Amino acid sequence: MPPVGLKLLHPLKSNAYPITQVFGANPQWYPLTNGHNGIDYGIPLRTSVYATLPGKVIRVAGDSSGYGNHIRIQHADNLLSLYGHLDEHDWHNVQEGQDVAAGWEIGFSGNTGRSTGPHLHFEVREGSRAFNPQPYITLSPGPIPIPDDTQPIFKVRVTADPSLNVRSGPSLVYPRIGLLNNGEEVDVLDIGGNEIWVRTAKGFIAFRYNGTDLVEVVAAST
Repeated sequence: MPPVGLKLLHPLKSNAYPITQVFGANPQWYPLTNGHNGIDYGIPLRTSVYATLPGKVIRVAGDSSGYGNHIRIQHADNLLSLYGHLDEHDWHNVQEGQDVAAGWEIGFSGNTGRSTGPHLHFEVREGSRAFNPQPYITLSPGPIPIPDDTQPIFKVRVTADPSLNVRSGPSLVYPRIGLLNNGEEVDVLDIGGNEIWVRTAKGFIAFRYNGTDLVEVVAAST
């Protein structure tokens, strides 16, 4: 059984994408697992895919006979998440052995492997047994706590005009929890995320987005 109180971040930025195949469907097609062992979301090619829980990436590989290009992440409580049928080229933003936070953009959807159209196969296992993740999926991950002994790395000044969103985690899928105004300065406590997110005492802000810097480094913190 999944852990009590389990909450999974939605692997896509929106829950508006249709589910094209539910967990357990079509057992005649999947006799080894007694039905479909994940959820399929019908989405356009190159849609961003996000980690559902914090964990360590243990596989980034292709599989022409099944999942196609896919990513597997090992989590606490013996859980594993799998993201299948990713794109053909430049399809992943993570490497094996890398630690990721919930909400990190890990790759892009595609149509590789045993697939009849562009979609994301999202699968969660406890040990070797897949379970239906749908009842546990949420779009609102909680804030990531800051360790008490965290020290500032450097200071930045907001250059975004008129303001910059502050979020509870290093991704657009995390809820906005505040704003920093143009010209405001904050200490950076950590760096991470694929668009280069930085952590402040107030939350996470994007250092850069779509190639544009939203803050500038003022000085090293002392």
